[in-house]
Amino acid sequence: MNTLNNKWHNLDYPDNILKAGYIEWKYFNFTSPDISGIFVYLIADPLNITVRGGGRVIAKIFNREKIFRGVEKVSMSEVTPSKKNAGIVMKKNSISICGENYQLKGGVKDISWDLKYSPQTPPIRGFTKLGIDPLHLEKISWFIKMPKAKVDGYIKIKGKKIKINGSGYSDANWGELAPVVMRLNWAQYDDNKFSVVVGETENFEIGKKKFGQWSEIFIFYQNKRIVFTKENIKVEHLKWATVPGSKIKAPSITKVEAENKTHKLSLVLKTKLSDPLYFDMPFSIPLRQVVIEQTASFRGEFSKKSKGKTKILHTIKGDGFKEYTLREISFRHKKSSKSGVVV
Repeated sequence: MNTLNNKWHNLDYPDNILKAGYIEWKYFNFTSPDISGIFVYLIADPLNITVRGGGRVIAKIFNREKIFRGVEKVSMSEVTPSKKNAGIVMKKNSISICGENYQLKGGVKDISWDLKYSPQTPPIRGFTKLGIDPLHLEKISWFIKMPKAKVDGYIKIKGKKIKINGSGYSDANWGELAPVVMRLNWAQYDDNKFSVVVGETENFEIGKKKFGQWSEIFIFYQNKRIVFTKENIKVEHLKWATVPGSKIKAPSITKVEAENKTHKLSLVLKTKLSDPLYFDMPFSIPLRQVVIEQTASFRGEFSKKSKGKTKILHTIKGDGFKEYTLREISFRHKKSSKSGVVV
């Protein structure tokens, strides 16, 4: 493992005007019976050039058909990232590192948490400084610290304590994200024997042809890692629906297919709950990035190919997470719907 990936990278970038577009976050999710959730610790525009810089802690809890959400905004003077690892303190919110484990503590609005993430699979280095748009104005990196994790601890919702003993996932992104045309499809699922992470970026799509597209799928099965690359992957949105409480349309049924010389993956993802994150642009620019966080059912098969025959190794049936990222025109620079949070 390249340990340089498992830290905060803010100080690796020069302090100049380009740092206005810098953003970095550590993402965590968990699933347990009847409840699942997402936590994001991020820093953006650390020099505060846009007057919107600083730290953010985001929490979303999906409790059956209810969504609880909140965001805590802090100035960079209140943010203390570690120079050696992924640890950070943002006022009452923190990530602590103990060996290979993460300890998350914090609270936003009606939600608080104290959770330990313990890795169950080796980490994955997704990509480094990947240029997204045609001019390579967006250069981002992706490191998957825990493709699969054991999650223990508790959360509180409106003072009610809920014990968590489930599974989870953790990754990190960092870089210079100019808000041009990039879109993102992402999905993640695990069970007792199998875990999968799907990542795809694209500039735009005409018909069924994608331009500026990159994709990769990582699978762990029986302690082995299987990788599908761009030329072996097809991600297709079969159905769209309006996100409740907004005017935004997001994928509601997505098909993922991948095949290489040795293995084959077939998945259908059906959205259960959707909730947006709104990233407003500075200086009253009428454009903002929207990340649609979704829970979804995963159904499909993972198979092995040998001597012209295909054998099913694992049947996929359970719930996981997915994301869809888009840009929208917005002149109000505030939450314009009954769902989601403004970051």
